[in-house]
Amino acid sequence: LVRNFLQATDENRFAVYRLNDFIDKTQKRTSFPHGSKIALLMTACYIIFHWNACVYFLFSLAEGLSEDDTGAFGFSYYKVFDPRFPTCSVFNDKNCQFQENFTLLDIDDHRPKYMQEMYAFWEGKFVKWDMGNFSREYSMSIYWSALTITTCGQQPYPSSSPQNMLEVIDTLIGVLVFATIIGSVGSVVTQMNEDVYEFRQKMDGIKFYMKYRMVTPAIQERVISCVTYMHSQHQLNDEKELLYVLPPRLQGQIAVNLHMETLKKVELFKQCSAGFLYEVVLRIKQQIYSPNDYLFRAGERAKEMFIIKRGTLRVIDEDSSTPALTLTDGATFGELSVILIAGNQLGDRRAVSLRSEGYSDVYILNQDDVSAILQEYPTDRDILISNAREMLRSRDLLSEAALESTDQPLSMLSLEEQLLRMKNQIGDLDGQLNNMYASFNNLSTDMKRRLTAVEQIFTRNRRQIKLDCMRGKFKY
Repeated sequence: LVRNFLQATDENRFAVYRLNDFIDKTQKRTSFPHGSKIALLMTACYIIFHWNACVYFLFSLAEGLSEDDTGAFGFSYYKVFDPRFPTCSVFNDKNCQFQENFTLLDIDDHRPKYMQEMYAFWEGKFVKWDMGNFSREYSMSIYWSALTITTCGQQPYPSSSPQNMLEVIDTLIGVLVFATIIGSVGSVVTQMNEDVYEFRQKMDGIKFYMKYRMVTPAIQERVISCVTYMHSQHQLNDEKELLYVLPPRLQGQIAVNLHMETLKKVELFKQCSAGFLYEVVLRIKQQIYSPNDYLFRAGERAKEMFIIKRGTLRVIDEDSSTPALTLTDGATFGELSVILIAGNQLGDRRAVSLRSEGYSDVYILNQDDVSAILQEYPTDRDILISNAREMLRSRDLLSEAALESTDQPLSMLSLEEQLLRMKNQIGDLDGQLNNMYASFNNLSTDMKRRLTAVEQIFTRNRRQIKLDCMRGKFKY
């Protein structure tokens, strides 16, 4: 028996540490942390009410149950009647309501005078729902416990010392519990309003700045609308700051989950390796555009590729009468802008304009980032250039004559390739310098030979030249 008792009271059977672990993990993993805190608080309060109700009922059993006294401090079955539901409706039957004087200040004080009349009136007009003793005992006990711990009162006064002691202890516990409840609820509400408070601070700062700088009302309205939209979409915080605490690998997995499927559908990145695409998704940046914002205009330098996450973009060709093209969620635009291709008849300038029709959430891939990645992936660079040429060739925008005469841009070459190109260029310069030096030596030798010949002629004919000068045949 002793062994069984010790096994029954083993602390591992209570598993309190598991409950704490469950609470911690729930608050960390749930998508509704504030709701989980409120649910935890309500559960804790109910458990306290339940324990106190059990103590109250045991106390009532110890003192003895009262059968017919509604004013007794302890539990009494007379306080909890079986519920009764009327079988008629007061809206359809005028005889379904007992006539009472509702102008009285407290009608409950006058009802005992005509209680028998009410019994006779309602006889046969209701259905009785028989409740078990346990339901009546528990409902009354939990009701007393909740009112006492929350110090709401409205209970019969204690009439003995044990009852006074129970009431005092419950009141003290109630004060502590009530203070804990108020503090916990206040903490949850404060945390829930923290984002709203920060948003209001940012909004007030923006409004003050625009007013101080005397920004035009039209721009002020656009700015306020944009900030409000970003707040509604939870995009006021920088993604880099939010993900900074995560390991780089996890950041990469998040980026892959967001963009990899979209990049695989882009024709330019067909047959590229997974490692190259992984590096590309890490370089993608997010940007919000408000209604009628231009992502770029015709004639600007083409250096970015756009992936539409949410919203609508419209391609505008001002030189053409064809209808404008509309881009929606998941579409891409400007993939050929992230790589420099020799023979591209479009050059490095935009031929059309791109405008946001509403609020648009766009991911941007920059040409410089792709060039930096291609330095480490020469095989994918060749694949990318081949895909880009095929795309241009299919659109009749590739000049075949310029392909062989132009080298690849230096920004896309790896360090070894850049050094090799520099070595070849230095070799070419060295060869040119050697040729120029040899040509200079030949020219110098020829000039020396000619100068020596002139000196010899002068030496042989110096006397004759002097006489000719004296006779005036040579004029200075």
